[in-house]
Amino acid sequence: MTDLEQRAHDFAVRATLNYYEHKGEAITDKNAFEAGIHYRHVFREFLHSLEEGQSDLR
Repeated sequence: MTDLEQRAHDFAVRATLNYYEHKGEAITDKNAFEAGIHYRHVFREFLHSLEEGQSDLR
């Protein structure tokens, strides 16, 4: 895992937890798949954004 991927992962985990906290729901066995889908989506968005930001600095 690259530094950017690790950073995107960290952001995505926190964003997913915040999303469920905001909804007033815990992540359980019943909604774990949906939480995983949400994580995957925000991970891709964060990674894309970080990659764009890094390329802008070059």
